[in-house]
Amino acid sequence: SQHEPARNDVPVFLAARERREAADERFAAALDNCHAALKQFIDDILKAAADIYNLEREKLDALEAGLKHDFVHNEEARATMQKNLEESATVAQGLFAQLLMRVSQPLVPGMSNNMAQQPR
Repeated sequence: SQHEPARNDVPVFLAARERREAADERFAAALDNCHAALKQFIDDILKAAADIYNLEREKLDALEAGLKHDFVHNEEARATMQKNLEESATVAQGLFAQLLMRVSQPLVPGMSNNMAQQPR
């Protein structure tokens, strides 16, 4: 009987146990509320980050498409200019060859006098 509680200790123990269980329930409810609020906060942050990422991704995709278009256009323009330069170089070489042939031909006697007398 030494280790058995006294009759007046049992109601005190039961009341303390009920208060502790009630406190545990309030703590669990508060913890659940805190967890729900934290989850909502994290979800909001993730949504904001995803929205920002998607917005920037759209901008970058548009810029990339513009750059690709400009690159293709520039490549076409470069090819056209290269072709024109090559054609001009060919024409210039032909004109230079004709000029060289004229300059390298010996003058016919009497021709120089006629050329000098021709009006310009």
